[in-house]
Amino acid sequence: MILKNIITIAIYLAISAGVGFAHYTLLKRRSFGGLYAAMGVSLFGAVIGGFAFDWILCRIMDLILWITDIVNWLMKNADARILPPVNLVAAILGSFLLVYVYYRISPGKGDK
Repeated sequence: MILKNIITIAIYLAISAGVGFAHYTLLKRRSFGGLYAAMGVSLFGAVIGGFAFDWILCRIMDLILWITDIVNWLMKNADARILPPVNLVAAILGSFLLVYVYYRISPGKGDK
């Protein structure tokens, strides 16, 4: 039980680090606080998205029958013995959304 909680936290941290890095380095979107602030905001977005978008995305996936098995596995995580039940698509979506909102309201867009 504790191991699943640790793995869940590690998944959210990995998603937020990847999204923050992609937003700051690959997309070259500079914001107040730099890379670490983007990763921190991305972490909040991943957690909020993982909970808020989970129900909505699972309902949409149930309505659409042509989704491949890989995306379905990522969304519902049918193999709960190996990984904790984290909706990876919802967490990534929430993480990107919150980092984008943070970038739009950030005063330090020229920060390097």
